[in-house]
Amino acid sequence: FNKAGLAAFEKQVRERFEAVSGEPSEYSCRGWSEVLRAVYCAQRNIPAYVALAEQSGLKAEDCLAVAKLLAGQKPNQALAWLERGRALDRESQFRYGAGYDLEKVHRQLLTKLGRKNEALEAAWANFREHPSKFTYDDLMKFVPKAERQEWREKALSAAKGKNLYSLLELFVETRA
Repeated sequence: FNKAGLAAFEKQVRERFEAVSGEPSEYSCRGWSEVLRAVYCAQRNIPAYVALAEQSGLKAEDCLAVAKLLAGQKPNQALAWLERGRALDRESQFRYGAGYDLEKVHRQLLTKLGRKNEALEAAWANFREHPSKFTYDDLMKFVPKAERQEWREKALSAAKGKNLYSLLELFVETRA
């Protein structure tokens, strides 16, 4: 879509969303809401996205989307949205894929803001909570090169006694 086409599409989707809003069938409403969210992201229309998300139920995924839209120009506001999304994700009965992305973008943004120690602490906390090859790799992205061997030993020590299935790849990766 070009800009005019996207605006026309948004108008059509908005009409369909409003037509099914309040109907007993949540499925249609949810579907059109998701399409509108995608349109607002493409338009980089943060106020419209936030209003829709609050109207239809703010989720962790929404906070992640808004944070990504804000990250380039307003990193402090983006960080606040990430914190909000992380809180929603922790409160949720069912954790979604957004939780991982929220944590990842949170650490990246902290680094961008010059708060590397906080990013390292967050990666370390995530590793201790879920030790695996993947969280180890994330952790090592924030560890200074000169300290990698020390952190490797610290991570392996912290991982002992945890779920063996998750640790197998970690031990192979680190040659422990």
